[in-house]
Amino acid sequence: MRGQLKLLFIVSILLTACTKKHNPTPVTNIKGSVNINGTIYSTIAIGHQIWTTQNYDGPGGVGNAQEASIGKFYLLSEIQSIKLPSGWRIPTQADFISLLQLQGSTTINSYGEVIADSTVAKHLMATSKWSIIGDNKSGFNVIPSGEYSISQSFNSGNDEAKFWSSTSDTIAGTPQQWVLQVTGYDYTYTANQEVINGQNAYVNMMPQVGYGYNLRFVKDN
Repeated sequence: MRGQLKLLFIVSILLTACTKKHNPTPVTNIKGSVNINGTIYSTIAIGHQIWTTQNYDGPGGVGNAQEASIGKFYLLSEIQSIKLPSGWRIPTQADFISLLQLQGSTTINSYGEVIADSTVAKHLMATSKWSIIGDNKSGFNVIPSGEYSISQSFNSGNDEAKFWSSTSDTIAGTPQQWVLQVTGYDYTYTANQEVINGQNAYVNMMPQVGYGYNLRFVKDN
């Protein structure tokens, strides 16, 4: 009997150890840095992942001379050639969804796009530069960089930010790319006095060609 109890005790310890090994407690908001192509980028631990908290500003891409702090905009065709340190990657659609879900409640529409409310958006957004500022509780520190359009140059600089993922998809037979989009609007159209304000975050699909978005990188913690 004592032998059986001893055996059960040992098995219990081993199971507990395995559980801890495979399900580590996430370390959140621990700051660090990473060297990517000769530039040091700040990082933050969020859940079981580590994210860069600055927009990539490496070789290639298009920079906005008036807003050097927002990093560069990259076409989809450019992003796969970026060389990253071991373990680091361009986020997938699933990485961005996990990031949103860790900040609060989300919903999903008929296209599979994930939509988060203003609370989630505020937690992702920086505490300055936005029309409606965020609280940056996540440490992800999204700044309103807008986007680059081949036909229109730069736009929406104070209202939104978009980040490429590495995940492709199609809608109505047209190739699309999943992106993280964070928006914050606070203004009135003078023509019809329509007031638009609010903050949202999305993981949604965008055209693959003709636009340049910012880049963040992630690795598993």
